[in-house]
Amino acid sequence: MRTRNIAAVFGLCLALVVLPGMTCKPSQQTTTYNTLSSVHLTTSGAYNAYLDLVVQGKLSTNMVPVVSRDYSTFIAVWNGAVSIAASGVTAPASPAVANASATVLADINVAKTKGTP
Repeated sequence: MRTRNIAAVFGLCLALVVLPGMTCKPSQQTTTYNTLSSVHLTTSGAYNAYLDLVVQGKLSTNMVPVVSRDYSTFIAVWNGAVSIAASGVTAPASPAVANASATVLADINVAKTKGTP
């Protein structure tokens, strides 16, 4: 019994000495997934908010085909990037994903500046 207590105390002391010097750095794959997730959430959120404004009649439907086409392109490019990341390739979100996202967001801004129907 006493030996177990000494071993437990020794283990605790060792952990207190060794663990503070260690850092928990996320892997490159985790960083890639987090980046892709952030881009997806931003783009999809903007797209869904845009469609809500169209449905509410606050924006015209003229730009819906353009915005929807570019959003579909974004999703295709994004899915490709996720597949690449899943295969273990350690690369950040590709410029194609960033460009596709920027295109969708720019289309939405153009649609908003054109105003209400």
